[in-house]
Order: sequence, then C-alpha cells, then structure tokens
Amino acid sequence: MSERACWRLEGTSGRADCPRLETVGHCTACPEFTARGRALFDRPAPPGLAAEWTELLAREKAERRPEAMALAVFRLRGEWLALPAGLCREAFDPRPVRPVPGRSTPVFRGLVNVRGEIMPCVCLAEALGLAPLPEAPETPETSGAADAMRMIAIHEPGGGLFVFLADAVHGLTRIVRQDLAPVPATLSRAPSAVIVGLARIDGLDVGLLDERALFSVLTRSLGA
Repeated sequence: MSERACWRLEGTSGRADCPRLETVGHCTACPEFTARGRALFDRPAPPGLAAEWTELLAREKAERRPEAMALAVFRLRGEWLALPAGLCREAFDPRPVRPVPGRSTPVFRGLVNVRGEIMPCVCLAEALGLAPLPEAPETPETSGAADAMRMIAIHEPGGGLFVFLADAVHGLTRIVRQDLAPVPATLSRAPSAVIVGLARIDGLDVGLLDERALFSVLTRSLGA
C-alpha cells in the first residue's frame, strides 16, 4: 500500500486520472482507500488519550449520579422554595382565575385555562401556612422594580395537575443531595413540616419541599 494519499493526487479529490477509477468509479470504493482508512485504527493511541477518556467518562457518570438532582426554585411571600424540576410542567405569565361558586377557599382559588386545558389554581403560600408579608411603602428606588410574578404548573406523580402563582422564579439548578442541610427546629416562617432540607443556591437559602406532603395538602384543598 502506498504511503501517499493517492486519492488527493490522481484520485477523485485530485486530477481524477487514476486508471483504477475506470473500474471502481470513485476512490471511496477503491481497495487502496479502504486499506488506508483501516490503518488509521491500527495506529497506537496518542499519549494521554486513555487517561483523558477515562476522566471524561467518570465526569459524565458523576453528573448523572443518583444524589444529584435538578430543582425549580421560586419565591412565595419572601421565602425561597424549590421542587424537583421533573414535577414542574411549565412557567407562564399570570392568567385570569375563575372562582368556583361554593368551592373556592383560601387555598383553592378557582380554575385557570392553560391553552385550552382547565387546571385548578391554588394559593401555595396559604397551603404552606406562610403569613403575608407586611406591605412595604413604595419609594422611588422600588417603584416599578417589582419582580415579575409567574404562574407555575406542577403535576402530581399520580396524575393531578395544579397551578400556583409565584412571586418570582429563580429558575432551574442542580444540587447534590448531600449538600442539603437539616431544617432547624427554630425555623420561623418557612413551613418546616413540609420541608425536607435547606440548600444554599446562588446566595439564597432555599427550602426543598416534600412533594408527597405538598400534594396531600393540595388534594385535600379540592375536597378530594
């Protein structure tokens, strides 16, 4: 086998005057081209390649380890909270809530139309027992600077759907489960009964909600 790249000289990538072209039609069908390609796999690996691939594969495995989890972080009445990202279907601009006569409560506010799908709207802050924040006087510095409220649709693993209004949405993030701190017994405003741990995320103290306890409260609010 020749060491020169004949396909770039007299082959289809060059002058195209190789006599073999009359038989094979194209260099990719030539035994010379195929043999040269196979020879590439017979060469020894460059120094450090094996170690580099080992590191990359180990890093991917670490990122997908069971203790790492994705969270959706939002704020309710001054408290930063989080739910597993897999439970959050979407976030969108607030939409009108239609009260249900005789059924609406401080927790169950009514129904919301989300692209033709009717979902129950709940006040998550009331469900968690968060007290309203005192009204702060408006100043030139704060006028017009309020965080944009967002509605978040969440789905229960069993199939139920709920929508709630968040004061602000921080977004999605990933943490390692071992980084969760226990909930202090003296926690003042946060609903410690439904928080399984605290995480420090981008400088915020965030409480991770217990999804089972949360959905149990929301289901009861519908009278189920």
